[in-house]
Amino acid sequence: MGAKLGQNNVKGEQTKLAILAAAEHVFAEAGYRGSSLAAVAERAGVTQSGLLHHFRTKEELLLAVLDRHEAADDALIIRSLSRGGANVIDGLAELLVESASNRVRVRLFAVLVAECTAVDHPGHEYIASRPRSRPAG
Repeated sequence: MGAKLGQNNVKGEQTKLAILAAAEHVFAEAGYRGSSLAAVAERAGVTQSGLLHHFRTKEELLLAVLDRHEAADDALIIRSLSRGGANVIDGLAELLVESASNRVRVRLFAVLVAECTAVDHPGHEYIASRPRSRPAG
């Protein structure tokens, strides 16, 4: 019974990752407002109720996509810094190169940043709270 439970957990995690990957594509193509949970479920190859088992709302799914990218960014910078002689600038440069080479990611963030300027957008606070460079002075 324990092995079956472990297999179910692995399968559940794989399904969750497939949903997140599908959501990235759907949000990149249609934006948050132009997308639907049904479109994400279809792209992920799951039923809509299967998607809702992992993410109760479209907003929760959006925030999970954003959190996933933030965690991946943090991990990449930490890996870069853990190499001898690397510094924060090296880590950020590596992050920039990796991010720019991923077309879905570039489009996703271009679309979401534009949409998130609206105060009523569920990602507004998330994007607005992101650190950004400010001019000196």
